[in-house]
Amino acid sequence: MDPTSANAVAGPSSTPAANQSHPQAQAQAAAPTTPARAPGAPLLVPTVVAPDGIREVPALFELCEAEDLITLIASMLDRLISHNDRIPLTPTGLTRFHSRAPPSICVKDYLLRIARYTNVESVCLLILLHYVDKVCARMPTFTISSLTVHRFIIAAVSVGSKALSDSFCTNGRQPVPS
Repeated sequence: MDPTSANAVAGPSSTPAANQSHPQAQAQAAAPTTPARAPGAPLLVPTVVAPDGIREVPALFELCEAEDLITLIASMLDRLISHNDRIPLTPTGLTRFHSRAPPSICVKDYLLRIARYTNVESVCLLILLHYVDKVCARMPTFTISSLTVHRFIIAAVSVGSKALSDSFCTNGRQPVPS
């Protein structure tokens, strides 16, 4: 079984939508939606919430809303972490990314915090998953675990932002991992 779900396809997720029993939420779900665009931002395609509460994001993930994208990325990383945390840690496997103890903030909250305070673009969040594959391929002893994920996220988002964005935060504005 692939712990990263690399073979997953776009479409309905198994996460039920919140507040779906509220009449206003049902009316919003039933109403046709048009793509939203913030000034100077890329075109966003809103998430469709089915009557059964399943959320469906667009096939082009970079066009989905930031919170939905962060939820998908955090879900993938959480599954990878739960798989890799079962692997015994050896002294030869330690890297500069390993912290002494897992940070108290969960992956989703950490990604939301980065997105809120740095205004990072969606492609910079998506490239994070590619960096996981590339680093693990080049360094077979490195694993994304609860001890490495937060430092890896901030490093990957910083590199992705500087490489892919027209505007990026200076080093002094990047968040510091705990």
